[in-house]
Amino acid sequence: MTVDESWIVEGSFNWLSALRDRDSDFQRHEVSFLYRGKDAAIHVGNAWKEVEALRRKPEREGSRE
Repeated sequence: MTVDESWIVEGSFNWLSALRDRDSDFQRHEVSFLYRGKDAAIHVGNAWKEVEALRRKPEREGSRE
């Protein structure tokens, strides 16, 4: 998740609905990291490069839409 070039949150967003019982076999440690400040723009730019690379990737043969 990004807001302009001022900050970016990277990581798992599963913690929004994660099980909170530490004794459960299904409990996991889910985290996200917030980057802000002068270096946030670098991380935002890198994230957009990844998105654009995925958009240009040719579709696999036989894939469904």
